[in-house]
Amino acid sequence: MISDANLELTAAVKRMFQGCNWRRTERCAALRSLCRVHFLRNLLSRIPIAGQDMVAAAMKAVFMIQAPDQVRAHWQRVTVMLRKQFTTAVPVMEAARDDVLAFLHFP
Repeated sequence: MISDANLELTAAVKRMFQGCNWRRTERCAALRSLCRVHFLRNLLSRIPIAGQDMVAAAMKAVFMIQAPDQVRAHWQRVTVMLRKQFTTAVPVMEAARDDVLAFLHFP
């Protein structure tokens, strides 16, 4: 299920479509870029300009890796890296993890 984060709507999805995975759209018109683009923009806004290319490349790799376990491990490695260098970005990574990695539930 893909929708905005309206509380009543997400509660209805949980109630009526049990076992369904939900993903926030961020109101993006291009479904292919939903969450990824907005998440990356939000994350990079907390990274100094000098580090943005490195962080962007590390995050884009998340969507290139095929094995779900490797994706989760890569996400964790990036989070640890950010914790050492860019602490203000870590809450963004942690809060967005489930939404951004929702694609792992699909073939």
